[in-house]
Amino acid sequence: MLEAPRSAPRLQVAGQAAAELTETRGPTGELLRTVTVSRPSDQGWHVQVLWPAIAIRQGTVYELKMRLRANRRETVVLSCGQDHEPWGSLGLWQQVPVGPDWREHVVYFTSSESDAPNAGGQGGGRISLTDLPKDGFQVSVAGASLRRAAVYGLPTDEALGGAAWVLKRDWFRRTVPCRLDALRFMRDAEVTYYKDMVAYLHGELGVRMPVTGTAIGNTPPHVAAETVDFLDSHNYWQHPVFPGRPWDRNNWYVRNVPMVNDPAGSTITDLAGRRVFGLPFTVSEYNHPAPNDYRAEGFALLAVYGAWQGWDGLLTYTYAHQDWESDQVTTFFDLKADPVRLAQQPACSHAFRGGGLGPAPRRAAAELSLQQRVQHMTEGRPWNFAPNAYLGGVDRLAWQEAQLGIAVPGLGSPQRTNEAADVQWQVGADGRGFVSFRGRDCAGLVGFAAGRTLEAAALSLSPGPTSLDGFSVVTINAVEGQQLGAPGRYLITAVSRCENRGMGWNAERTSVGTDWGEGPTLCEGVPLTLNLPAGRSARVYALAPDGSRRGEVEASAQDGAVGFQLGPRYRTLWYELVIGN
Repeated sequence: MLEAPRSAPRLQVAGQAAAELTETRGPTGELLRTVTVSRPSDQGWHVQVLWPAIAIRQGTVYELKMRLRANRRETVVLSCGQDHEPWGSLGLWQQVPVGPDWREHVVYFTSSESDAPNAGGQGGGRISLTDLPKDGFQVSVAGASLRRAAVYGLPTDEALGGAAWVLKRDWFRRTVPCRLDALRFMRDAEVTYYKDMVAYLHGELGVRMPVTGTAIGNTPPHVAAETVDFLDSHNYWQHPVFPGRPWDRNNWYVRNVPMVNDPAGSTITDLAGRRVFGLPFTVSEYNHPAPNDYRAEGFALLAVYGAWQGWDGLLTYTYAHQDWESDQVTTFFDLKADPVRLAQQPACSHAFRGGGLGPAPRRAAAELSLQQRVQHMTEGRPWNFAPNAYLGGVDRLAWQEAQLGIAVPGLGSPQRTNEAADVQWQVGADGRGFVSFRGRDCAGLVGFAAGRTLEAAALSLSPGPTSLDGFSVVTINAVEGQQLGAPGRYLITAVSRCENRGMGWNAERTSVGTDWGEGPTLCEGVPLTLNLPAGRSARVYALAPDGSRRGEVEASAQDGAVGFQLGPRYRTLWYELVIGN
């Protein structure tokens, strides 16, 4: 089917990559197509072989087969997707290994929707051999074919009561009833295991602390709701991608984009949909990994929306894997020597634990039947076994206005609400986003906020331009428990981006390979105007890294109002504001 004239393969080369496709004949006369990459890229789709103009029918099980050989051991991707905008997946994205010996790969998948070429033979679906733009890489393909697969329930040598486990490679060759039976068995076994373990820990051993199982995504929310004391989840914005060997520190990239521009695709959307009402919910791993230029937004958004949703615990990942005293950023997740992530920790902790930011005044709940959940999981994979609230019909942005979660019979619903808090996530016509929040004793702006003013009680904050087109994170937190604007001490945190000296960025600014540069880390100061109304006495101090006062910021007066111009000249990310009686 893939060798039909209408769908003859073509080589796609994009970005900075360079590659060529040649055709030769093998010893038996078989047509061999070889891709040779002469200039690499960190985007897998920048070099790929495409078989376009294919008709795909939703719900059909397909068998994709091809033989591959490469000049070295690598991992490539076989996929089926749209050959037109928005270039979405049609049900297949699978990594396969390649090496110096010919190897036949056979993969099965169920198409997620129908697609077909138009009358002119354009559009429809396409098969891709992708993730190829690796330096000096050469891969050959032969015998590519796509056809409807024969599906079956039990093999002829098996019977009910004595069936072997369904292996991953055979999953999509089995009938849907067979897959549903396998998932029901797996679910029941997991429920039994967790119930027995929790009973043993609490009963026989006398463990008093709450017990949970594995992160939601590796177990479904409803299984956790039946068995453990609380639910936990993990999430990362733009986790590093390793297009070749897993965790190859020479071959990786991150998409260097801000989350604040994409609320629907954000980590908050994913996390909110996994929560179950009536049980505590924690996030025990979270980060916006380096060297993303916009990583300063991560913990602020997690803290604000964690409070807004009424979640129960947030943990950052991680302070350091090794070399605790380093003066430079050396890896993706370590917070050590990363001032834009470290400096926010006090402000974020306060905003989440006691800043008066939530929970949201409304509740948006989804109910999912067992049939819905198991059906959904027939397409699941590890880290994605999570039938969520959106499957139950809740809008993907409902968490912006309400506490979002899954309703399970027998469990309670949120009791706490906060009518006074104001949390807004907005994206402008130019595609740039920002979040503003105001609680009882904290407030702030996250994202592209240059030129905007945040009014918080008797205070106003106006961030200025930065090298990231006005992107910054600015927060103010009451230190002594007072309401915003009341006399007392306040912590002001203002961050934008930081990086090491001499980092070896690639052309797309998505990777530095192993060249993380040298310390100490350099930070960008954020221009910030702070104003208080007439009749108020106030002083502002620039703070040293240990929080001690390093110098006083000069005040200005206009029509009786008090103003302060904070910014890079003070060489700090922290300020102390003291409002007098």
